[in-house]
Amino acid sequence: MKDIFKILIIEPSVIVREGIFKLIASIDYKIATTCVNSLSDAFELAGDEDFGMVVVNPVLFKINKNSFNKFSTHFKNTNQLGLISIYYDRSISTAFSDCIYLSDDKEAIINTISRYLKPQLDNNLSSDSILSERETEVLKLLANGKSHKEIADNLFISIHTVVTHRKNISTKLGIKSTAALVIYAVANNIINLNDSLKTSV
Repeated sequence: MKDIFKILIIEPSVIVREGIFKLIASIDYKIATTCVNSLSDAFELAGDEDFGMVVVNPVLFKINKNSFNKFSTHFKNTNQLGLISIYYDRSISTAFSDCIYLSDDKEAIINTISRYLKPQLDNNLSSDSILSERETEVLKLLANGKSHKEIADNLFISIHTVVTHRKNISTKLGIKSTAALVIYAVANNIINLNDSLKTSV
């Protein structure tokens, strides 16, 4: 079972490359990040590596027009994120899964990367291995429409502990809204959809 998510950064600027590397390192997942400064180096690496995400500066494609087609083919099963400078034409964004802009703040950049990181990690891990047993219990009750107080009473824990579990669940799954948590719980067989509908009526 894969438990390490591999990211490749292709960026000619050492300052930008190291900055993105450090932001990725701050994300709370098992990530192995490789940095190169050219497409040719990336193509050599990719033969032996199974990257889940490639972050690339599209300025590199201006040097060689055919390189974009080669890049797209080479990484066709990988989420491709453009690393766009504030002076670059943002219309290029349609060519990628998403884009990171150098004008974005730290949280926005981390959120963009995490959006593509988490679904792939979730596919490699069961919900049981992501959430603790207690967190799963809290999610189940939450998804069935229970309030924080009701969950606390049901599990014989404090409301503060329930709130902490809720925050941990949201962080681990990358899901903030209750509606999205319900969808996650149904999709991962944590709750039965029919039971959830009955409790919400």
